[in-house]
Amino acid sequence: AMKVSGMLSNVGFAGFAALGMAYYRLWIPNQEIELIYWLTVISLLTIIPGGPMKPLYYIYTLTVKKRIPCFITIAGGVLNVAGMYVLIRFTGMGIYAVVWTTAAVMMAINLISNPLYMAHVLHLPWHTFYPGIIRNLLACSALTILFQAFARLYMPDNWLCLILCILLYAAAGCALHLAVVFGRRDWNRIKGLIKRRGARQND
Repeated sequence: AMKVSGMLSNVGFAGFAALGMAYYRLWIPNQEIELIYWLTVISLLTIIPGGPMKPLYYIYTLTVKKRIPCFITIAGGVLNVAGMYVLIRFTGMGIYAVVWTTAAVMMAINLISNPLYMAHVLHLPWHTFYPGIIRNLLACSALTILFQAFARLYMPDNWLCLILCILLYAAAGCALHLAVVFGRRDWNRIKGLIKRRGARQND
């Protein structure tokens, strides 16, 4: 579930990083495109570690362990507001302070507190979820580099070409993600699931 959810978030982030500028030029051509693009990219950074963690949030519900996650959420909100105030008050970051603070807090929660506490409530080793998270980060980096290379070769300038590029990037991104993140055991499990479903249908 982590690998599939991570694939969706990775392809989405890398695709927007490559085609977001073209999208905004077509959608809002008279606005500050570069500013809006970078604010969006920074905001989307949180989905990179957050994507594979999404299926794991049910752990808190199934194990009835909600108190600590609630405290972490509240503490993250307070830290977010405090960080924004400090950066806006004492630096020249301006509006970037808002998105960077939120991105930093959310990435810390998804990379540190959530994986550790989820492993704890399941009585698993502390590092249980980190191999999947690291593979997901590597896959997202590879996808972003690949899509940026595609965008340098050709940047769409109309809606039809943009849609076609999105479909092409999505297909290539899913294939690359599966190659990087899925191992032999994963493919064997998928084949087993397909065979069992086929057997049920035949019955």
